Amino acid sequence: MNNKILLLGASGYIGETFRKKLPEGSFIQMKYSDLSVQNLLNSWAFNHFDTIINCTGYTGENKDKIIHGNLHAPIVITEFVNIVKELTVLHISSCDMYKNYNSKTFTENSKPNNCWSNPSSINFHAASKALAEEVVSRYPNHYICRAGFLFDQFDHPKNYLSRLISFDRILNIDNSLSNRQEFVEACIHLIKTKASFGTYNIVNTGHIENDIICKLISKYLKKDFKFYECVTDYLFSKKQENFHHVPSKVSNDKILATGAKMSQTYKSIEQSLERWK
Repeated sequence: MNNKILLLGASGYIGETFRKKLPEGSFIQMKYSDLSVQNLLNSWAFNHFDTIINCTGYTGENKDKIIHGNLHAPIVITEFVNIVKELTVLHISSCDMYKNYNSKTFTENSKPNNCWSNPSSINFHAASKALAEEVVSRYPNHYICRAGFLFDQFDHPKNYLSRLISFDRILNIDNSLSNRQEFVEACIHLIKTKASFGTYNIVNTGHIENDIICKLISKYLKKDFKFYECVTDYLFSKKQENFHHVPSKVSNDKILATGAKMSQTYKSIEQSLERWK
């Protein structure tokens, strides 16, 4: 891999995985607090990087921080690369801008329906991610890499398996999930193979329902679960965990067509639980 990469958000849940998987000496880092067009120009003049990987983002509940955390970096990066030209931008995004409680599966060409363009169905975090994609897509040499709910074998507050374990009750919904390790490897694959620019849903193969995941967790970690009877039961419950039980099912055909490897979701979850740490 000959690319010289600027990695933003290297201390985050996805960024730390890039830091471990990118070849040693192939990347430099910049703190989010230092991010500006001028600092990018100065770093580029000195380091001559040709690729930017943006893993910055904010997943909390504070709306001001969501706007700043999810939109500031894309705006600054896009302004910078439109000055320098010819650089590649890989931007980490999310599949949760899609929401559907029926059997529909979304592709990269589907219009997001969990954002500000759909007033009847808005998730503020998802909407900010959708808007960030619009900003990044104004620059032609981009990869927008959408992750499903992330998981792997490492217990972590942002691991979907860890979050399910922590809940008192679960809503049984069908979702697309992304093994964090495989997700990052697929992103690197896009850069390494110089795949066609554009948007990619990088999720494991096959949707999976929460009750199936919970059965696997029960098998390997000896945890029992209680479920909401239906969506209405969840929506009107007195205690809703700080987590949106939103089904988001997307196709991964496009990323698989590049030669990237994404394992079957059930198998990947089971292997993660077998090696749980």
